[in-house]
Amino acid sequence: INSGLQNKLKFKPFDLYCKQADLWMEDKSVILDYDNEEDQTDWLFTEIQRCKDNTLYFCNKYGYIKEDRSENGMLQYKAWEAQMVLLFLFDCWYSMIIGKARQIGFTTTMCLAGMKRVNLNKSYFIKFVTHSKDKGIEIFRDKVKLTYTKIPDYMAQEVKNWTDQIMNFDKKGDRKGRDEGGGSRFQVDSPAIDSINGGSPSAVFVDEIGLFEI
Repeated sequence: INSGLQNKLKFKPFDLYCKQADLWMEDKSVILDYDNEEDQTDWLFTEIQRCKDNTLYFCNKYGYIKEDRSENGMLQYKAWEAQMVLLFLFDCWYSMIIGKARQIGFTTTMCLAGMKRVNLNKSYFIKFVTHSKDKGIEIFRDKVKLTYTKIPDYMAQEVKNWTDQIMNFDKKGDRKGRDEGGGSRFQVDSPAIDSINGGSPSAVFVDEIGLFEI
């Protein structure tokens, strides 16, 4: 795709990844379809595992984005092809530096994917470094915290510390089928010589790297 997405070549693992997300999206069952705790726990375990395995599925099913032209200020996320590629690379656990066109929802997609990881994994720490503190706080508010509030209660971990620069997640009660998310956090930081190393993050997102003074 380096010469343009219209010139893309077929890549079977990516095609299977997208087909898997589509197949799971066809399953319209919800937790309230089951009337006993054991079946609800089984459904929830399967659903959480699907979300962990395929971030494209999670984003298309549970993701929302801020949109002032919509009636309630939010629109359900639907990945474009370029965003599908990004989420596939994210789930491959690659380290990435990506040059991109403007206005393709790149930051929105990465924040949604990152929020999923801290919500569904234990002791997972994402540090989000932006070229200015004010910009980081704005993105964090609109693309991470607001999105988190749209996750169903049975999927969302409890936030025990919520400020304009950090969300600390705690394990939500003692529910069967829930054993993820405890001790994780998503934190905004400004660029500094020790920004990335401080706190030993699991992943670091660096936004608008071209604006950084090197």
